[in-house]
Amino acid sequence: MKPRTAFVWILFSSLMGGIFYSDWYRMADGAFAATPQLHNGYIELGKEQSEAKLLAIMDQVPGLIPSVQEELKPYEVIIEYLLSDTLMLVFYVTKQTWNLYEKRLNRHFWEILNDYRMHLKLADIENLSQLSQSMYNFLISPLKEILKGKSRLIFVPGKDLSGIPFESFMVKRSASDKPDHAKQHYLIQDFEIVYHYSIRQWAFQNALPGFDHISQESGPDIEFAGFSPGFAGNHFVNALPDSRKELSLIANMFQDKGLSSRLILDEDSRKEVFKEIACNSRILHLATHSYTDLNNPEADGFLFWDYDPQYTGKVFSKGVLTLKDIHEMKLNADLIVLNTCASGALQKKEQQDLHSIPKGFIQAGARNILATLWNITDRQAEIFTVAFYQKWLSGRSYSQALREVKMDMINQRGTSLPTVWAPYVLIGR
Repeated sequence: MKPRTAFVWILFSSLMGGIFYSDWYRMADGAFAATPQLHNGYIELGKEQSEAKLLAIMDQVPGLIPSVQEELKPYEVIIEYLLSDTLMLVFYVTKQTWNLYEKRLNRHFWEILNDYRMHLKLADIENLSQLSQSMYNFLISPLKEILKGKSRLIFVPGKDLSGIPFESFMVKRSASDKPDHAKQHYLIQDFEIVYHYSIRQWAFQNALPGFDHISQESGPDIEFAGFSPGFAGNHFVNALPDSRKELSLIANMFQDKGLSSRLILDEDSRKEVFKEIACNSRILHLATHSYTDLNNPEADGFLFWDYDPQYTGKVFSKGVLTLKDIHEMKLNADLIVLNTCASGALQKKEQQDLHSIPKGFIQAGARNILATLWNITDRQAEIFTVAFYQKWLSGRSYSQALREVKMDMINQRGTSLPTVWAPYVLIGR
């Protein structure tokens, strides 16, 4: 057993006081006793005991739940998962209630989770449907009663569930041996879905002013700033011929709405230029290549025109926007679109905590990030994001626009497979 897991299990055992658990259990304020039970065998604890467990197990702070409830809309629920090898905690908060559940895990769960990661990215049609519904049954189905009347789910997936698009979970599966994914029913068809890194940080960010709608309110000088080095003629990096068209189409849409836009392309798209303009832009869009340094996670980032491969192997490469660069920035962006391969992926580094580029942007002041969980093609990136901006500029929120784009793709046979539409996820408010 890993040191981390061993610590969590010892902590769970000591806090539970030797109580035997057979399935999901309820730990909630007695005032909410009328909430529908998920399964038989619940143990209902008092508020004081529940809050003590939250403080110890999930690192919550006194007064957090009321502050979260103050920021939540009546149609929202925020759900946080914490897993050990053998136990899963699920903590949820709505405008009116909050609860903490437990469920025992076994090897079968971990096998399904790992298989789903693999088959989702490989577009393995034969196995994907069954695995997708299994994930729904494990993680979402027990909460069905709680989700009634809600339209937006905010997930805090934690380390072990990071990189899994919950919207791809299959609520209902067709009886056919060869399922048509255009006829399947996915979680995204029932809810808008947003992700965050912690409930506490979500509450803090949500209390800040934002612009998740078309607005002429005072704010950053540039409504839309699009960056793409393009890399035409570059002998070390593959060119991105569709990125110029992508950004031009989006910029024209902003201008048609009377909103300012600025494109920084080709040799003008350099790291230092990005750092300067990014601090004064409401929406930032980056269409480039991701860069990964397996030996040094702090050097991961995005390539700009001035990337020089001869610096590869040093602590920080020239022309690469790294986590260190991002942490030094002070942003006021309401949305950053990282339209690159696997821009939202979290990577496990031995003896290190998980890191991600989106988390770095959030910590630097950005309110929302649209990122990808696995590799995408240049053409796919253009089609998806242009459709997303069309929806948003027509008056949708970010999460509404993202959901509608995905539903449109599900309804077309050529793009109905989750491998195509599920990599894009919204992280933030």
